[in-house]
Amino acid sequence: MNEIKVRRLFLSGVITLIAFIAIEFIVEGVFGNVLFSGAYDAWYGKLVLPNWTTANYALNIFIALVNSTMMMWLYAALRPMFGVGIRTALITSVFVFTFVAFYVVNQTNLGIFPIKIASIELLYLVIELPLALMAGAQFYEAG
Repeated sequence: MNEIKVRRLFLSGVITLIAFIAIEFIVEGVFGNVLFSGAYDAWYGKLVLPNWTTANYALNIFIALVNSTMMMWLYAALRPMFGVGIRTALITSVFVFTFVAFYVVNQTNLGIFPIKIASIELLYLVIELPLALMAGAQFYEAG
């Protein structure tokens, strides 16, 4: 149990990313539009964002894959302390959420993100992150 299965780690990182994207689509696309009645899109539309190229999309996917794999690495590293399963995935999600929350707060403090968007993104993340990590943990343990 103390050994990290590297091959399984990368595969579970991919599963975590796929689960995160699917959950994000449902939570933000379906429930978010109902909860905020399109106001979120209006707030987001006020941000000045550059047009993305193929390189931007490729880099974004690569970074998301690295982040998902690192989350699964943290899960695998915490398994000896907290055991195998959902409990450890939830503990991992608390660690990751804490890192992301402080990053978002810093970006909001610097004026990069409006506070409304940052608050909603963190609200979404509280739902999305544990579910995606539980999916990845189940795949990691299946092997």
